[in-house]
Amino acid sequence: MAQAVRERTREAELNEAILRYLVRCIEEDTPARMAEQLGIDGTLAEQLAREIPQLRLCELQRFAGTRAMIGTVRLNQQALSTLLSVVRSDRNKEQNMIALLKAQAPHEMLFSLFGLDRNTYSTLRRRHGVRNTGRPRTPTAEQEQKLLDALDQHGLNSDELRARRDAGIWLQLCQETGMALGTLWALVQQWRMDG
Repeated sequence: MAQAVRERTREAELNEAILRYLVRCIEEDTPARMAEQLGIDGTLAEQLAREIPQLRLCELQRFAGTRAMIGTVRLNQQALSTLLSVVRSDRNKEQNMIALLKAQAPHEMLFSLFGLDRNTYSTLRRRHGVRNTGRPRTPTAEQEQKLLDALDQHGLNSDELRARRDAGIWLQLCQETGMALGTLWALVQQWRMDG
């Protein structure tokens, strides 16, 4: 009877990942190409191509509890750093998009800032429980002046605000002026049409 599988180790998880990668290489490449990719000699690549597909489940389970490592890990620091940067940027973009949605940003604004299509906009609104509040109110002269003052404090004019792809400034203006994002957006768009 086979010995019970011990608690999984980090080494066992790495071994499993390496085995999955080897299986994929065997399925997709020749032994010569596999040897080149893995940095192993051709004889070993041919042996692996013959033996790994023949492993039975009970034999594979021996890898699950081992502390012996069948390979090593060498990180590509530049690629990892780039990938983490992209992931962080995407997370910030998503968080800003959701913050804008929750602050009643109209679709046109999210399309302009993020290229968000109408279906995705509607789906995200439902997912985050954002209700439709209808058309934005027409801003009063006092609200228009509040926005102009806030833009001045930030050293921006309406053209510069429209050109920026910064969700944060819109959220700040919403908070500083007490105006809904839909109203802010409509006002800035009206200024653009008025010239």
